Amino acid sequence: MIRRGLLANLGATGRRTQGDPLLALINVVFLVLIFLMMSSALITPPPFALDPVRGEGESADFEEPARIAVSSAGSLAWGGKRLSEDALIKRLEGEDAMGGVLITADGAVEANTVMGLVRRLEDAGLGPVHLHLPEREE
Repeated sequence: MIRRGLLANLGATGRRTQGDPLLALINVVFLVLIFLMMSSALITPPPFALDPVRGEGESADFEEPARIAVSSAGSLAWGGKRLSEDALIKRLEGEDAMGGVLITADGAVEANTVMGLVRRLEDAGLGPVHLHLPEREE
C-alpha cells in the first residue's frame, strides 16, 4: 500500500521520522531571516565620498526624510544619483517628502553652499530641512 500526503511521513509504528524536527527548525530560521530582511531599512549611499561635519548634542527624532548628500565640491545626490539643484527640487516636489529633508554635507563644503540649498528647499515648501551632524570623535 502506498501512503500519500500527511500519512507518508508516518513510519510503520505511526511515529514521525527523525528528519521532521530538523526541517521545522530550518523553516523557522528562514522565516526569521525573511522577517529581518523585510523589516530593515535600506539606504542608498551617495555616489561620492563624504567626510561629514561633526557636531555635539542630541539627535532629533522625526519621520523618514528625503536624504540629500552634498560633496566637498558642492555636487548634490539623492537616491544614489547626482542631480543639479533645480533637478533635485523638481524631483523632491514630485515625491511625498512628509518627513522633510535631511542633508549630509562633506566637512569641506562651504557653508554658503549648504545654506543656499536650505533656503531653496524651504522656499519650494520642502521643509523642514535638517542638517545631519554625526557626534564628534574625541
